[in-house]
Amino acid sequence: MNDFMSYDFNIDKILLACYVGKGMGVRIHRNRSGHGLALHISGIKIYIFDDDTKITVRPKEIIYIPKHSSYEVLSEIEGDCYAINFDISEEKNFAPFSFKIKNEVSCLQHFKTSKSIWDQKNKGYVMKCKAELYQIIYTMQQEYFSEYISNDKLEIIKPGIEYIHREYTNSI
Repeated sequence: MNDFMSYDFNIDKILLACYVGKGMGVRIHRNRSGHGLALHISGIKIYIFDDDTKITVRPKEIIYIPKHSSYEVLSEIEGDCYAINFDISEEKNFAPFSFKIKNEVSCLQHFKTSKSIWDQKNKGYVMKCKAELYQIIYTMQQEYFSEYISNDKLEIIKPGIEYIHREYTNSI
């Protein structure tokens, strides 16, 4: 995970931005065409990769799935997620991992915006989807490298942080 979090991404293209509802999606994946990030909203999924790596993903967790990987997805509890599949300029693969996101509200909004923009395909949609993906990766990297804040302190400042993330794009 440290390799991914330390990497200076140059996103070449967005392959797909989508929502995968409960009971939907493909169970078996072979030789993925791109890298993928998926934010799980509900349910519990187990990803089993060809090298026998098993990753359990719960709500508020993002899974990274490497390009060219083959895996099976089992639902322990049916759930839904948002996903973005992408390619980067270099042939670089990272090990698959899951990451519990602290700022789920902001991150979820970036996934939702990306999916909506992708579906509409208005002029500039690819650039906007890239921007949303960069924000997601930036958030992950910031949280990964941030200093520890105790739960007591976090509970005190959490409403303010959530307000800022929810309202920062609203026009005055």
